[in-house]
Amino acid sequence: MSQKIVTDALQSPSLAGELKDYHKSMVNDIAKRGVLVVLSGILLLLQYAVIIMPSSSTNTSSVDSDIIHGGVSSKQDALLQYDNKDSTFHSALDALSLSRNDVSNTKETSMYKWVSGQQGLVVSWSRSPIYKVVPSANQSVNNSSFVATNDGSLLYHGSATDNQALNKSDIGILAGRSETVGNFAIVKSSGDILTTSSQADKCYKKPNDSFSYFNCPNSNTFTSKTTVTNLSYKTDARYIKNHPSDRLMYEIKVTNNGQSDILLRPEIYVGDILEYSNLTSVDSAKFDKESKILQWPLVSIIPGEQKTYSFTIQILDTIPITAYGQTNASSNDCYMSSFVGGQTDIKVSCPTTKIVERMLSAPVDSSFIAIAWLIFIINILIYIKVRISSKEHELILKSIRSKHV
Repeated sequence: MSQKIVTDALQSPSLAGELKDYHKSMVNDIAKRGVLVVLSGILLLLQYAVIIMPSSSTNTSSVDSDIIHGGVSSKQDALLQYDNKDSTFHSALDALSLSRNDVSNTKETSMYKWVSGQQGLVVSWSRSPIYKVVPSANQSVNNSSFVATNDGSLLYHGSATDNQALNKSDIGILAGRSETVGNFAIVKSSGDILTTSSQADKCYKKPNDSFSYFNCPNSNTFTSKTTVTNLSYKTDARYIKNHPSDRLMYEIKVTNNGQSDILLRPEIYVGDILEYSNLTSVDSAKFDKESKILQWPLVSIIPGEQKTYSFTIQILDTIPITAYGQTNASSNDCYMSSFVGGQTDIKVSCPTTKIVERMLSAPVDSSFIAIAWLIFIINILIYIKVRISSKEHELILKSIRSKHV
């Protein structure tokens, strides 16, 4: 075949020119294919790098969610925390019906080892209604949120968490079993607590208490709905990416669907929102800087009545690149999240650094690795084929030149 091409080229100079041009294009194609091979190889290596050296946050500052600021280093440390009757850890364990004996029988292990033996969802308990144990965890699955308290002074919020993400985490925990609660675990880095969803059968121990309305999912007798409007673009902020300096208005509509009056103090935790914004207007509410809660005056809502509460914020001129929270992955995650009846997530346009961080912190799916291998192999095969074809044309062109000579 090659000999015929050489013969034809000698008889037709134009064909020889076309062969020369075609060879040049193939050389360029080889360079492009080589780049694709390198890039697909880097993609494959990154997949394995995330598995071997998983990303961890550098933001170790204490956050509002920690039951124990700084966490615990061992079971003995956890017992010392419990023996302090005034500690939030003691209060949290009492609220969840866990005893000192339960803590003393725990064993140190890793999250994925504990989760692999659990049936159903896991409920993660912390001091904040906006909380993630790990960055990729899907919180409030089926909007299953819970509240526990010891004496009403401190609330501990629980969110049903997707096991799949926890099953890939190597976070250190103290795992145990309680006769009253069943399987449970204490996260060493924060003191936060994990239980099984089967034990969290109600949102709040005293559903009639006024503050439970704003910390529990909507019920048949009371509903609340949060809408967020981007005033800069005059559109629903929940469905767009909100940018620096944008002004947003939150509206909370609460409705009494029951048969009797409801007495309550409307409130919302805004700590997660204020990571990327400042309050500009709070209507008649008061803002507690320590708890980061906006609370409106006590109000009585009659059956069938709806009341609306609002506040406005302005997103910061420069979005910080602070890493997501090491003990609460909802912190600094490029979303402004809040909970009133259900969770509302407002996406913020974050710098490229934060986007890369999110990609590296996501668990690697085996199917992604398989796809990366497939792309890498295909690119190599195409590169080899193009290179062999280029060599053949190069030999043909050399043969044509020698015949002309």
